[in-house]
Amino acid sequence: MIVICVSMGCVLSVPSPIKAEAVIEVTKTEKEIAIQAALAYPMVRREDGHKRPVYIWRRGKVAELVAKYLRLDLVRLEDAWNKAPRVHQAAIMAGLSQVGKPYVFGEESPTKGFDCSGFTWYAWHTAGVKIPRTIASQLSEKYRINPDKARAGSVLGRASHVYLYLGIDYAVVASPLGGRHVTIRIVIKDLRKDLIWSDPTKGLVARPIAANY
Repeated sequence: MIVICVSMGCVLSVPSPIKAEAVIEVTKTEKEIAIQAALAYPMVRREDGHKRPVYIWRRGKVAELVAKYLRLDLVRLEDAWNKAPRVHQAAIMAGLSQVGKPYVFGEESPTKGFDCSGFTWYAWHTAGVKIPRTIASQLSEKYRINPDKARAGSVLGRASHVYLYLGIDYAVVASPLGGRHVTIRIVIKDLRKDLIWSDPTKGLVARPIAANY
């Protein structure tokens, strides 16, 4: 309670305000990751864009920043991205381009922010693949894969949260709640055991992406 004393000696009590979640600042590296990924994304959307030297160079710049920030092996990270299908690479770049955007429950927009499943929904829809909006649907049996079949761009999570997999060492990009923003992180060991893995392209007939996907 807050106690207010006035000149006539009366005391007025009012409820204390609820303490707001502290906003965690976006780091300089996170901002640079978003910038570089935003530049890489339109390149990989083009036909055979993932094979073009200019995109490979730009993707390498993103990988360098991510590897340094998370202390990952750069060679392994680049190899994982290189082996991923083009649409998976597009989803990764679309997701990373939103690093720094705020967590907002129920949202799925770069202009308003994202909740966790709204973020994975956005990344894959922007890459050209329609996936369900909710956590339960994204992790449903229809899309599930074995962990050893996971690749960069796969979706992983549990009943309360989902992430976009970056390809190695449980590295992910996600929109976590708690005063945070879209960021990259390593899923902690305590949360790894019960993870469900899924691939939004499971069961899809191969077809070109870009404007045609």
